[in-house]
Amino acid sequence: MFFVTATIVWLRLDRLPPTWDDAWYLTNSLTMFDALVDGGVSGYFGSFWTILGFKGPLITVLPTPAYLVFGRHAWAAFAVNVAAMLVLFAAIYRLGEKYGGSRAGVIALYVCGAMPMLYGLSRWFLVEYVLTATVAVAVLLLIEGRALAFGVVCGFGILLKVNFPIYVAGIFFYWAVTHRALLGRARTWLALSPAVLIPAPWYGMHLRKVWQVALEAGGPTAEFYGNAGPVKYFVRLVREGPSFYFGVLLAVLLVWGIIDQRRVTDHERRWSVPLFLLLAWMAPFVFFVFGPFQETRYTAPLLPAMALGIALLLCSRGRVVTAALLAFPLVAMAQNSFGVFGTWRVNDARYIRRYDKSRWPRAEIVRRLRSGKVLLGSDTPHFNADTLALAAKETRAPLDISTTAYEENAARVSEQLSGIAYFIYKDGGAERQAWVLNKLGAGAVEEVQHSSDFAEIWQMTMPDGGVARVFQNYWRNSFARGGGLAGRADDRFNDCGSVFGEQIALTGISARALDGTLEVKYRWRCIRPPDHEYWCFTHVLDDRDQVVGYLDHPILDGNPSMLSWLPGDEAIERRRLRSGAIQVRRRYALRVGVFDKASGQNLRVTGAPTCPASTEGTAVLVQVR
Repeated sequence: MFFVTATIVWLRLDRLPPTWDDAWYLTNSLTMFDALVDGGVSGYFGSFWTILGFKGPLITVLPTPAYLVFGRHAWAAFAVNVAAMLVLFAAIYRLGEKYGGSRAGVIALYVCGAMPMLYGLSRWFLVEYVLTATVAVAVLLLIEGRALAFGVVCGFGILLKVNFPIYVAGIFFYWAVTHRALLGRARTWLALSPAVLIPAPWYGMHLRKVWQVALEAGGPTAEFYGNAGPVKYFVRLVREGPSFYFGVLLAVLLVWGIIDQRRVTDHERRWSVPLFLLLAWMAPFVFFVFGPFQETRYTAPLLPAMALGIALLLCSRGRVVTAALLAFPLVAMAQNSFGVFGTWRVNDARYIRRYDKSRWPRAEIVRRLRSGKVLLGSDTPHFNADTLALAAKETRAPLDISTTAYEENAARVSEQLSGIAYFIYKDGGAERQAWVLNKLGAGAVEEVQHSSDFAEIWQMTMPDGGVARVFQNYWRNSFARGGGLAGRADDRFNDCGSVFGEQIALTGISARALDGTLEVKYRWRCIRPPDHEYWCFTHVLDDRDQVVGYLDHPILDGNPSMLSWLPGDEAIERRRLRSGAIQVRRRYALRVGVFDKASGQNLRVTGAPTCPASTEGTAVLVQVR
């Protein structure tokens, strides 16, 4: 309860937003919850099959009970970590008790709670902490001979992460060797079958993408996480995982235990059998040390084996010696987490830090933007597309947020700039830029600063001293209450007269193809007040009816909100598609429709005197001249 309480207190004191992966998981967990609330059980299971696409989706499902109990707040998802902590402690205590008595169980629990990587990850919403608890439970069930329960836990473990079998492979091999007779029985394999049957439907749908991501793991981000040799990486792994203190303690205890074993009879040797079990559990360390993706948190599920080894070697020592040896890790945890003795850190590790009360104005930013497409040119740990997308999801802001990060093609970034309503980047500040992941961000910033289409509309100071600068694309939109919108001198439209859902009419549209650019202009008129914040979809088709680009966008970027439109209001939108596929001498067509982004439902075309209807009456087809 001490470690659980310390984690809960830390989570309540800390105000820093999550970083990349944890923000992404939290956003998708809220999406899953919304699917349950809006679509019921069928909608919930429908989202389950597609929610992450290339990663096991179970992590997005686990927070649902917490949201039901505590409300639709991202912080409620950390109840999953608290529950996982209790499960991990129960499993590691039971293993310690089995091989060394209740005292060994308590020591194993204590070491798990005081290991830097484990208590650090309990404060991040990542897969690895829940994965650690799941692996510990799987090991316990296998050792206790509960094959069916082991198979079920492994099945759900694989839905957490595709590499779950790596963590239990060694221990399963140890069990198979010591229980060879059971392997010849069909009943044994039938009991183990849930390990395959539970995750098989989901992975059957996504196997190609999952396999591709697994093969490419570590490539794009190797420089960011560190591309060190095995020896150097092993040292970092020990420093950031169990800590040098526990690593040295385990080595000393092993030597001490070997010396002591020489003084006792074979009947008194109690830890030789669990030693082989622990070696089997920790065997995947070799894979991670020599593997391609040098991310230290991936070894977290192996750390309870080290905690159990320390406990078994310590449980026969005197209480004073044990207390003295285990006092320092507790002091280190208190200092690293709460700064009891000042701001200095005991462990230099990525996943442990002192709580921070600094509030980053993510919610204020998304509220001021209201709606539309947003592109981020910055990529820092607490100011990136994932953290803003989480804020937008929490506040239900209809924003479509993307980033220049991960892009390798400058032309693709230019295409992104042509289709956005807002561009944001953070100027300066103490947080380091993830330059490896955002090589084209600086070029996008420079392009926006020198573009006549964009103008800076406001800025906001960040806690790290940086300034978030927000640019709006002013080339795009015009609006007139009650009609009479003249537009600009160069605005020319072909009459369309298409009415969507008896709410909004596309009265005119025009397009002009240049080499590398297609300019499209829309003229809208309100027929009756819209009941949703509608988006326009535009598919650009070449002369072979192949889609060569998209101009999907919230109408007027939500400014003003469509819910405020009144009959007779008029609007003009201008969009540019930049693509090497666009050539001035080729013919193109536009497939245009109106849809509700939240539900994905298209409005039907109820009138199209000039533009023919297509897509089963939910779009119109416009020829580009």
